[in-house]
Amino acid sequence: MFRSLSAILFILLVMFSVKLNAQLMIEQGPSASTRDGGIYIYGLTGQENKLRYEKINGSPFLDEAWKNATLYDSHGNSFGKFKVRLNLATHEVHYLDKSGIEKADNGQISRVELDSSFMSNGTGRVISSDEEVVRSKFKGDIKFAVHLNDGYYTLMKVTIREVAKSDSLFSTMNKYFFKDKRFYFLKSGRQTVYLKRLTFQELRKCISAEKWPLQRNDFSGNSLRQEEEVLGLLNLINKGAISND
Repeated sequence: MFRSLSAILFILLVMFSVKLNAQLMIEQGPSASTRDGGIYIYGLTGQENKLRYEKINGSPFLDEAWKNATLYDSHGNSFGKFKVRLNLATHEVHYLDKSGIEKADNGQISRVELDSSFMSNGTGRVISSDEEVVRSKFKGDIKFAVHLNDGYYTLMKVTIREVAKSDSLFSTMNKYFFKDKRFYFLKSGRQTVYLKRLTFQELRKCISAEKWPLQRNDFSGNSLRQEEEVLGLLNLINKGAISND
């Protein structure tokens, strides 16, 4: 009787084991190369701690589709036009060379300007990694920020696509998936600041009173709708904003 009960409990534990979301640390730098469709992760068993993208639910790219863009270095020199897409897992720019072979940048690209035909109203057309405040926030690591709007006041978003896993009790049915962390920055002319929270109150600290068009400042919440509200507000402010730089 005791053995039978123990066996039943064991089976139930396996079947109904609680799944844990465990964050995996992506190794930054050259060893995290994505050129062959995989990513290197600490704490992962197997040869070279490598996990191929097809084993991970979701996409590492900002957009799977290739888009025409002009690429620039940190001095503003153009590399020319290429078909590109941004890898958010390692923050590398992937591009197709003249022979149509996919390659990943080795750190030379600092600005991507997508052809405006791909975007509505220019939203998200510029992607850059040359902002000192962004570099400082991530301790010098290269992170690409998407410029979500045009104008004197520009909201920039850095998305870090991390790998997480859902564990079974004995790690026999691990499932890997991408999970996003988002960071926002406000650029006004030559100045860029990190927004600890994406709220209207946080924006109010960065925008002078004479340019602030709202009478109330009691907006709060963390919904996705809020990003759209912030962009609407900045676009309204930009119509009357005057650069003093």
